Amino acid sequence: MQQRTKEHLATSLGFLVTPLVPASAVAIADDMGRGTLGTIAVLTAIYYPITIVFSFWLAIPAYLLLKKFSLVRWWSATSIGMLAGAVFALTFYSSRLWTLPLFGGVGALSGLTFWVIWRMGHSLQCNRTKPSLRS
Repeated sequence: MQQRTKEHLATSLGFLVTPLVPASAVAIADDMGRGTLGTIAVLTAIYYPITIVFSFWLAIPAYLLLKKFSLVRWWSATSIGMLAGAVFALTFYSSRLWTLPLFGGVGALSGLTFWVIWRMGHSLQCNRTKPSLRS
């Protein structure tokens, strides 16, 4: 029971922390070195609700699908994050296509961030059977 609570906590924390990555990236990009760390923090706080809604809209269904097929891995989370970042760029910055690889990269970093947090709450579970030397 305690392990199950740890898993749920890590998953929830991953979904709440991960949107800070794109919110911070957008804040830094919008600030373009003109302001201070305080300005970037305020912009991050402004962009966080947008990125959390967008992340939940894409990330939760993707996570549930990956979990159903036992495919929550670093590479799958990173790939889904990259796709989400590309969708974000096309949605909010469609006139500037150069943002596509930028936000794809930010999305990949977001997906990896989620996986690292998620992984902390989940024990190693290997579904493969070990080959036996006995015949």
